[in-house]
Amino acid sequence: MKKGFFLLLLCAASQVFGVPNTSNPTNNTTFVFLDLLMWQVREVSDDNWAQILQPSEVNEHIQFLDVPFKWDPGFRLGIGYNNKTENPWNIQLYFTGYKTKGTNQARINSGEIHSAFAGNFYANNLAGDGISGPYYHQAGIQWNLLYNTLDLEVGRTVTINSLLNLRPFAGLKAAIINQNINTSWQEPYKPTTNANPTPTRITTFSSATEQMTNNFKGLGPSFGLDSTWHLFEPAHHQLNLVGTVSGAFLWGHWALADVYYDNTPVSISIINDSLSTAAPMAKGYLGMEWVGAINKTQWNIRLGYEGQVWFNQLRYYTFDMGKTNDSLYLQGGVFDFLFTFD
Repeated sequence: MKKGFFLLLLCAASQVFGVPNTSNPTNNTTFVFLDLLMWQVREVSDDNWAQILQPSEVNEHIQFLDVPFKWDPGFRLGIGYNNKTENPWNIQLYFTGYKTKGTNQARINSGEIHSAFAGNFYANNLAGDGISGPYYHQAGIQWNLLYNTLDLEVGRTVTINSLLNLRPFAGLKAAIINQNINTSWQEPYKPTTNANPTPTRITTFSSATEQMTNNFKGLGPSFGLDSTWHLFEPAHHQLNLVGTVSGAFLWGHWALADVYYDNTPVSISIINDSLSTAAPMAKGYLGMEWVGAINKTQWNIRLGYEGQVWFNQLRYYTFDMGKTNDSLYLQGGVFDFLFTFD
């Protein structure tokens, strides 16, 4: 029961911002916050790292292999300042750290496992002849993702009425998103053709790996709007519905690499030129907030749901799909604690 309640708290999301200190509403205040994340990612291209072909006399069965990513924890840590002058404003700086991985394996006794990546096409086929590289009877993948962002935001809280506050903000976002795709391949066979329909085991090597790197770093302006709806406000407490929509427009640089190794030994490098271009992203959040005060310290506790999309984040070259230009999605949650001091 306790474990289920803890997981429920973690499966939420929030984007925090300072609110007035209920004990001293006219004083300038400092606040710190910690978010506990429980997120899952999805890549557009993670549903086709390999294909299993199972031929038969009448029909051919084709299965695309995906990479299911785990739910993994992360954190967001920040500090901010509320200025309570006649024209109130606030500023906050926060860091978000998250890493995850997706894995999958396949093993067959008959049929063919084909790689979707470019390096394998030239294995045992340096001239690039035919329409396919070797196929295999065993394969595996581990897709690692590291996500780090640093945000600086300056905003102003505007009271619309007794029920609604809005906080437009603008700032600067820096991001590092590193992705490493490691694949392994065993029991290689020569490609089957009309001229060579019989499966023929390759004897020059028995196993191979292909490692791809898609590392991104970027910097650019951010902007957004926080909203707070006051649902219930007894003495010294508040219950609010809170939401955020935001985005950023970064100038980004991608470092790309793709290297195939087999135990012949042979090494094949696919040259992907580094890329520098625009990298937009968008984020949304909806959740609940409780606000209360203990002595001179105000507490904000939030529970909600957050989703992010980083457009055109995956940029390496594949044999099946050519140059990728695919988006990265993050979704899940944050359980947030915020403390405000005079």
